[in-house]
Amino acid sequence: MPMYLSKSLGAFSTQVGTISTANPSVVTITSSVIDTQRRISLVTSSAAADLSGVSFTITGTQDGGNVIRETILGSSTSTTAWTTTQDFKTVTSIAISCAQMNLPVAIQTTSVGGTPWVAVNTCVDPTNIGFQLTFNTTRTPMSGVLEYSFDNPPGQGAQNSLSSFGLPTPFTSTSISTAANTTSQGVCSVPIACWRMTLTSTSTAGTTTTSSLKAYLTAIQTGLGSAL
Repeated sequence: MPMYLSKSLGAFSTQVGTISTANPSVVTITSSVIDTQRRISLVTSSAAADLSGVSFTITGTQDGGNVIRETILGSSTSTTAWTTTQDFKTVTSIAISCAQMNLPVAIQTTSVGGTPWVAVNTCVDPTNIGFQLTFNTTRTPMSGVLEYSFDNPPGQGAQNSLSSFGLPTPFTSTSISTAANTTSQGVCSVPIACWRMTLTSTSTAGTTTTSSLKAYLTAIQTGLGSAL
């Protein structure tokens, strides 16, 4: 039977915390709970910023309380944000790979966020899954895309031990992707382990999510009586 996912997302950034230039550097989490799970970015305004050799390990939870951890690398370009590929509902800690930062770093949310990963029933042959991405109003200020991965979703089975960075590793569908106010549909006919809907918001509604404006992803997998 079909599965239905929905998500609302406002286009605003909330500062989650800071990293100081003290020795050792101090990470301060100022707002651990986020309105809806979103990507997290780290950014510095220094013109002399080069943190390409520094890694940041972010620990928190997703919708439903599942604990996740993702490591991202800094950038050699000033004012460039380094952004997670996973979505965080809360941020509980951030560990850095160096003792002292040469410049302060801001930790903030972005206007991109996705639904929790959905595991695929890999026992069904073939594992064809049909998807439809829609919006509930022509005024919806969001665009959406289907993302999929060959890794297990967090908390469900072994992860790829060859990578120390954020898992599952996401790939973007080229056919199931839509701008606001349009509908997109397609079929995934290759074996995958999980999928999610990711939104980018262009809302100018202020600092609160407009809950009445939503994107919907409908999915149905082949196989009599199968469950996603």
